[in-house]
Amino acid sequence: DREKVDIRRLIAGAIDADPLDFYRSNPAQARFYAAAANPKPESLTIVELLKGNGAGGSWGLVSLWAAIMFGTKNPLFQGSPFGAAWPFLKSARLVSTRESLKDRGPIQKAISELFPVGAYTQSRGEGRGLFSAGRTNTGWDWDIFTFDQAALQAASANKGLIVISEPIPESVLTECITR
Repeated sequence: DREKVDIRRLIAGAIDADPLDFYRSNPAQARFYAAAANPKPESLTIVELLKGNGAGGSWGLVSLWAAIMFGTKNPLFQGSPFGAAWPFLKSARLVSTRESLKDRGPIQKAISELFPVGAYTQSRGEGRGLFSAGRTNTGWDWDIFTFDQAALQAASANKGLIVISEPIPESVLTECITR
């Protein structure tokens, strides 16, 4: 019985340290990850995942983001741009609907499941009622932007990665990609 408890602790510790290593993607997600591999440092790289509801899009998007920021042993996420191979500024912006970004929304659920335990922190902005920024132990930071904010609020410091979930208003997209 003691051996079973020790084995369970080891497994839980391994999952907490690298959740993506235990993650199995669906075929559409695997194609999305392959399309994101090998970005060109001298140009803007945009990768789209077009999906229907219930197809694992939020989970796939956060998986890709986690692999970029933390790295993983999962063979789907090896080489550039994953982990230490990221060639750009380690600052991201997450953009989505307020509903998706709420504490029990699909994005936050995926973050809590796919980011390594203890490897990141998030903070709440004043009066927003949701997380608005984060930081990792790998040198990354991010801010969070909702579609109901004015587009000019997206004008800020340079970003090396823009993570967008759901169709984005053109004015917000313009402000985000010029960062």
